[in-house]
Amino acid sequence: MIYPQLVTYIKNSLAKNIPLEQVKKTLVQKGWRESDVNEAAAMATYSQPLPTSKPVEIKQEKPKKQISPLLIFGIIGGLALIFVIGFIVYLLFTMTPNISDDILQGASVNLGSGNEVKFNLGEEAHRIVVDSINTNSASITIYSSPITMTFSVGQEEKFDLNSDEVYDLSVKLTSITDEKADFYIRQINETICVESWECTSWTACTNSTQSRVCTDANACGTKGSKPSEVQTCQDLSCSGKGGKICTSTQNCTGSIVSSSNGNCCLGNCTEITVTLISCGANIDCLISAADNCSVANLSYGVSFSNSTWIQNTTRYYKIRGVNDEKCEFYEEITDATGNFTSAQWTNLTASNYTAGEITSMIQAITSGLIEDSGICRFTNSELEDYLKEVKNKTFTYFTDEEIDDYECTGDLYG
Repeated sequence: MIYPQLVTYIKNSLAKNIPLEQVKKTLVQKGWRESDVNEAAAMATYSQPLPTSKPVEIKQEKPKKQISPLLIFGIIGGLALIFVIGFIVYLLFTMTPNISDDILQGASVNLGSGNEVKFNLGEEAHRIVVDSINTNSASITIYSSPITMTFSVGQEEKFDLNSDEVYDLSVKLTSITDEKADFYIRQINETICVESWECTSWTACTNSTQSRVCTDANACGTKGSKPSEVQTCQDLSCSGKGGKICTSTQNCTGSIVSSSNGNCCLGNCTEITVTLISCGANIDCLISAADNCSVANLSYGVSFSNSTWIQNTTRYYKIRGVNDEKCEFYEEITDATGNFTSAQWTNLTASNYTAGEITSMIQAITSGLIEDSGICRFTNSELEDYLKEVKNKTFTYFTDEEIDDYECTGDLYG
């Protein structure tokens, strides 16, 4: 195919005394087919023969007619009209620049909103119209098959204007100054890289979202047809996912995934073989076990007193292991003795209580303490601190806030 812009380019290069072979070599290096370059070179160097002269025909002059002033006025008016029309056509063509001769090497144009530039690709005429210009972007439409694109400053895009899977045109927005856009436009001949996306399987549904990774096997460097890598999903319950929730005394033999009702085991739940650490009456042993929330028990005497009451209890403690990321701790009073302080005896006696009545009150209080029990859930360090207070006899009863913080339940904390 003969491209007129190729012919013009070769003629201009030869006029600059550039050797023909060098011109042809340059065009082939820029991606033009050698056959098209050779045809254009032949056309550029082809010379038309001069027309043969015809014998001069001598005619006998006729008598001259006198031209009327009206005719002269009409001729002058017609010439003036032709001049005006020609000037208007000239303005129209000069206001819309044509870069067909420069587009091979690349042409820079400075256009305002509503301005356009024309060019030819082969035998096809095209134009670019600037639709709008903003501070850092500009929108254009390429005709004749409308293609609209918004550019950021520095952005370059390639276009296939004749739908033959070959890029014909490159357009780059280089800068925007004084509400005018500088575009660099260049004719190219590049085969379009067709994206071929390959995606991994979707991950398990977590917090109503799942993801995957997609890569372009052809490494085109574009993302025009890239599939979505994130999607929403229904976060099923563990049973809905075909799994089960293991208890605190069980291990999961398969993978663990998140579900709407907790950590879900996609394998089997097997009972944990636990070796009980029997600490006897050694509270340091129980404190050591609390460091890793190891299962252990202890019977320990605890003394408590205030301004009115002195109490001695024997308590059974057991660290029951990890449950929902907390260390579960059981406590029960197995024996209790107590008495009022001497000051309280004096107060009660002054209030006309007999010794028998006071003794009955003491028995009622101590018997009501036996078998009181409860369960709290601590972090490992919190349980260690609590047991150290018991050991050092600095423990006081939990406040309502501490009962809530440690999730304590049972009549021991009522």
